[in-house]
Amino acid sequence: MASTEGMIHCRGCGKEIHYTATSCPHCGCIQNASTPDQTGMGGMTFGEAIKTCLRKYATFEGRAARPEYWYFYLFCVILSILAGILKLPDSVSGLISLALFLPNISAVCRRLHDVNRSGWNQLWTLTVIGIIPVVYWLTRAGDAAPNRFGPAPNQPCLPDRPERANQTGQAG
Repeated sequence: MASTEGMIHCRGCGKEIHYTATSCPHCGCIQNASTPDQTGMGGMTFGEAIKTCLRKYATFEGRAARPEYWYFYLFCVILSILAGILKLPDSVSGLISLALFLPNISAVCRRLHDVNRSGWNQLWTLTVIGIIPVVYWLTRAGDAAPNRFGPAPNQPCLPDRPERANQTGQAG
């Protein structure tokens, strides 16, 4: 009898696979590199969130879970504080802010998509009263099920080979 130690269930088909597997040998589903936590917020780390937001610096499609957005926001705040502590020239601080402007806008857009709101709703922050609903939406848990903006970000299951996905009945 085979040992089940070090085994997890595939997020795509539910079959047991080794915990180090990057994709399921049965259905081809790519497994998440980090372990989901019990809060339902996903297992994205601080570093993964920064890499994801900078890599998707101009991606206004899809969804972003709370850790992705809030860790990136924290990163931006830390950079601003460090720039102040180090007494960097205004031109350097301005360049940092400018470099993070578009990634921040796209992260907010994807975060709003996660709660089934249009990314255009972030324009409400230009009004004083509009900040309240936008912050509320940014702090809410995202929709667990797919919505009009795509699948839930903490449960993506992308086949590594489209031909395998078609064999298992998954969308490719």
